[in-house]
Amino acid sequence: MRIQQLLPTFEFVKAIHPSAQIGKSVTIGNGTVLMANAVVNSHTSIGDHCIINTKSSIDHDGCLHNFFTVAPGATLAGSVSIGGHSVISMGTKRYS
Repeated sequence: MRIQQLLPTFEFVKAIHPSAQIGKSVTIGNGTVLMANAVVNSHTSIGDHCIINTKSSIDHDGCLHNFFTVAPGATLAGSVSIGGHSVISMGTKRYS
């Protein structure tokens, strides 16, 4: 990334809305944003620079890679793995 080339020690923050619900053993990458009422259940891994939008839900044991976006209201079932640079559109229901 260009920012890291210019400022090698720059650290991207995680922005998590107070109403977001995060289960135990969840990992959230740098530069990732969790919006209002987002739900991320246990043992889920979210990569760097992702957006988990308003009222979206990611169930247990999921793996979302870097630069991933979940649109408002989308639902991902348990054990779903989705590659980086992907978008799950509004209202989508994705089951394993």
